[in-house]
Amino acid sequence: ALVSSGAKGLLLGLKLVPEDMPPCTVVLARDGKLADVAPQLPDARACVLLPYFEAIAGAKMVQGKRVEGGEGHGLRKEFFTTMSTDSQRKWAPPSAASARAE
Repeated sequence: ALVSSGAKGLLLGLKLVPEDMPPCTVVLARDGKLADVAPQLPDARACVLLPYFEAIAGAKMVQGKRVEGGEGHGLRKEFFTTMSTDSQRKWAPPSAASARAE
């Protein structure tokens, strides 16, 4: 029987991240880059990310850093939007300023 692409995606997601796998907490600056996050990601397998953005006035502490309040899908969406934008920027043509620095 044929399986729709949506069903394949759902099955793949269930297969990649085990149900008992704790989320991977990631703390970064609001203007953080993909390179800043990479050392915080696990090497072993896929996981659900639990991102937090650093904030000087934040009341919540995560990994010894003050972070913005809130958690869940909103922060995760902002995190992936920021990381996607950064990854696309890496493939842009080099600017004149970076060419002079080399």
